[in-house]
Amino acid sequence: MILSITVYTLVGVMLFYFGWHYNQRFALPTEHHTVKEFMLSWEIIASFVLFSLITGLRYHTGWDHECYIQDYVQYQNEGTLYRPDFEPGFRLVETIFAKLGFHYSVFFGFLGLVNIFFIYIALRKNREIIPWVGLLIMVGPYFLHLVNSLRQGIVECIFVALILLVNNRRYLLFLLCALLLVSIHKVALLIIPVILLAKYLSKFENNKHLFVAYFVCFIIGQFPVLISWTINGFSDVLALLGYHKYVRLFNTNPLYAFHRCSFGVISISLIITHLFLIYYYPKLREYYNGNKFFTICSTLTLIYVCYFVLVMNTSFYFKRPYELLLPFIVIASAFLMVYLLKTKRFAQLSVFCTVNFSVAAITVFKVAYFGMADSTDFYHFIPL
Repeated sequence: MILSITVYTLVGVMLFYFGWHYNQRFALPTEHHTVKEFMLSWEIIASFVLFSLITGLRYHTGWDHECYIQDYVQYQNEGTLYRPDFEPGFRLVETIFAKLGFHYSVFFGFLGLVNIFFIYIALRKNREIIPWVGLLIMVGPYFLHLVNSLRQGIVECIFVALILLVNNRRYLLFLLCALLLVSIHKVALLIIPVILLAKYLSKFENNKHLFVAYFVCFIIGQFPVLISWTINGFSDVLALLGYHKYVRLFNTNPLYAFHRCSFGVISISLIITHLFLIYYYPKLREYYNGNKFFTICSTLTLIYVCYFVLVMNTSFYFKRPYELLLPFIVIASAFLMVYLLKTKRFAQLSVFCTVNFSVAAITVFKVAYFGMADSTDFYHFIPL
């Protein structure tokens, strides 16, 4: 437990420091490095190396981690596949690393590098939030998600960078990249419809409507039987998105069908985060006026929070698709933290930071309290 909290907190603080130090080298808020200068700055390189190391050296961290290890090692040693259902793009990358004889830790470290690279590249012109994003990734719920859902995590992080193509009206390239990501995980099929929905919803700025929508979704979410009426249609769609395993479990195991969410500290913290983001949405739109990246990220976040409370008491396999938008709530939260800091709303900032920065620690304390010594929420280094 102590190791896990130390790793998550220390790495988060170091990422924050690197991002903060990078920002200190600019005289004006509107000043930016070119992509090449950004990539060659020592703070960004250090962030990439640190995150790659911490993702590559982990062991038994993330539910599916050992499954990915077994698939990699079995293919490397025997030439057979433990998980033949992996998409061809991911399989190609895995095959290259395996055939070159790299240890699986190098492969996982490379995937971590891909994740942090695309998120940071997307934030290059919003450099003020980079320190907060680095911290939130480690001490919020996102790191444990990334190290569990490897393929989907890659799609999510690249999706963040694809927002730049949308903002620059490079729609054809965006479309091609989105379709290419389907070869990593089929959840990428949702990228195009989600972006179209976000572009439409970005016209609405009144948070009263947002509160109503969130409240309605929350109420419906307390009665999962209402959602069960459309299960057959959802099953087909989710199977298409690569969640056929969960569809099969849903159809054969009634205990797996619905899972009521207990309102513990973590759930309450997440809901408080949602309410903060909805309440400050109009103020943030005004403060970041003209920032297209913020606008689309915040709109995607609002879609995420509404869907979250809508399916919070349903099957786990209903929840996997909305995780495509999980990095956007991290980014929107970072934008809010910068706003609260700059406008000297220190009390609100303290509350918001507390509920966000405590998620990883609370998760670790919870599994330790219940005696789950082998929990994948703990951080373990590769055994010697």
